[in-house]
Amino acid sequence: MMKGGTLAMAVLAVAVVLTQAVTIKKFPYLPCAKKPTAYSVLPTVRNPDPKTFCFTIQVTATENCTSYCCGADLRKILIDVNPECAVQNPNIHVTLNDGPIKAGPAFEPGPNGPNNSVVLRLTQLGLNITTAHGAEVCISLARNSQGAGCRTMQEFCKPPAGEADGTCAVAMLDSQYDCCPIAKASSYVMPPPPPPESPPVLPAPEPCPVCVTLNRIEYFPLYPISFTAQQCQAWADMVVSNITAFAGLVDATLLNLPPAVKCEDDMLQACVKFASAEEGYKLEEYMEPLVQLWYSSFVNPCKAYWRGWYGASVTVNDGVDGSGCLQHYTSLVCDPAPIDFPKCKCDTGMVTPFFAAPILEKRPFEGSRTNDTLYCFTVFVSTPFDPDSPCGRTTNLLKAEIYADDAQRRKVKNILVRPNGANSSRLMSTSWASPGEQTLKVTPLNWNREQAHGASICLVVDNAADIGSFCNAPGSDTCTIIFFDDTKDCCPKFDASV
Repeated sequence: MMKGGTLAMAVLAVAVVLTQAVTIKKFPYLPCAKKPTAYSVLPTVRNPDPKTFCFTIQVTATENCTSYCCGADLRKILIDVNPECAVQNPNIHVTLNDGPIKAGPAFEPGPNGPNNSVVLRLTQLGLNITTAHGAEVCISLARNSQGAGCRTMQEFCKPPAGEADGTCAVAMLDSQYDCCPIAKASSYVMPPPPPPESPPVLPAPEPCPVCVTLNRIEYFPLYPISFTAQQCQAWADMVVSNITAFAGLVDATLLNLPPAVKCEDDMLQACVKFASAEEGYKLEEYMEPLVQLWYSSFVNPCKAYWRGWYGASVTVNDGVDGSGCLQHYTSLVCDPAPIDFPKCKCDTGMVTPFFAAPILEKRPFEGSRTNDTLYCFTVFVSTPFDPDSPCGRTTNLLKAEIYADDAQRRKVKNILVRPNGANSSRLMSTSWASPGEQTLKVTPLNWNREQAHGASICLVVDNAADIGSFCNAPGSDTCTIIFFDDTKDCCPKFDASV
């Protein structure tokens, strides 16, 4: 169960910025859409000489396609390369339509791939739907000055699984890196297989499991927050309902089995089974908007408990990373603008043992004749980054200050503070810094570590007030609080969201 309150469900329309804590095992080692697309390359390369091979780009219009990827530009090409070819000072020359490309070719590790993945990057191509068709990209290979490097297409390209040497996997990326259609090209044409003497007996297709997983990520364990049983059921209901509806839309066969639901403190998962991989893949074109819907229905990355040291991702696979007939991944990042707080000079990092939970608990003020609302910070004690530093050895929480709008000072009526172990809360009058400093003071506290762990600081706020606006963060339901030690040189700063 969640400590300090229940995670709020919020719907957020945002652009995807993919942070990669997950290894992607398949080329192009990026979380991007491979379909739909207008771009491909001819399956056979042109070989002007034994050391040169040329790809010809094709553009095929996709009728009635409203996806961004159907009309995206073509900025970059990635080629899956055998790691031994990635030598220092490589002797590689690349042309686009017989002219040099703007940025020279370069090897780089697979962006989110395994440790031994390497790609050749060709960027700043400047192509689009109109100019790309028929464009020819030629790559010439030679040994470098130390005699190292690969000289043939067969040595250079890492063939896709099941393909012969000399087959290159080519990914074509747009400027936003949202789309990455993959094509294959080789220097030869495979002969057609001989016709079978009798029709083969085809095995029954294997079912295709599809699991949709929401993972909560804690990059630095501070304040444990757990999914609830209610959130687990809501996640399963939403995922299964959406997949069932879209399966009916595209006439994809789902097996009549109960969904497999698995929920842990930091993970929610719902799995269904399609009759085959082919049936499951019928939903591919709808997966990107579905993944965004599932993410935004449960995660608002601008809330304090979903950013900074906390994060979330939605993964679609067969229950194993990098495997399954449907594979998608998304994770969003929110980076709020910096604020000028506190006004004094002190260390705002996590330098003392005193921390604030990222959840700002909202509840009615029982017994209030004016229906006021309480917004409560939870204080806890943990290990600072450097426990042996002067700040890290702090034993007393002298006072707290909250970033708040001077002009709305009448919206907060009182402050309730309750140290750990106290039988009741203590009512404090509001105290503000000089006009213009936007600082609400909570002083004095003088809590030792035992008193501070589990303590609460609650603002008694007018019921009609918007807490985000009051805390100079309109629309976010987020407030910023700092804790001072006795020297006032140490003042760790924390955000908390409703």
